[in-house]
Amino acid sequence: MSRLIAVAMMLVACGGPKRHAPEGGENSMPSGSFFTDKGGPASDRRFREGPGGFPLPADALGCKDLPNKDLICKIARKRDTVHDELATYLKERGFVIMYEGSAGIGPGKSELAGGYRMHIDSPKSKYLVSVTTDTEKSTLLTITVK
Repeated sequence: MSRLIAVAMMLVACGGPKRHAPEGGENSMPSGSFFTDKGGPASDRRFREGPGGFPLPADALGCKDLPNKDLICKIARKRDTVHDELATYLKERGFVIMYEGSAGIGPGKSELAGGYRMHIDSPKSKYLVSVTTDTEKSTLLTITVK
């Protein structure tokens, strides 16, 4: 029991587990490790571990914390390219994606206000993720861990 208390006190003293934006400034890369499959070496270097264990595209830059959100990042690729790659990666790993659209929330891919608003369930957590257009050639990815 005293060991558990000591570990809890160390986490509090160190600021607890980091779930938010990496340090290093506007163009810093995410600091999480690359995802591994089946405990082996990271063979797929397209994604890093983001807030709450969410797969964050490796080219997500300038990640920042937001009020009532966990993270927002800029990706220098078009919105649909980022969305399609992310959705495929998530589905391959057993995540369940529901889209919020004008008719409510459902399984079919749909846009809402110029972006994709996804409700995502994994065995470990639930996320609210928005993939929206920042400029013609870049995307904003917003992640909220529920």
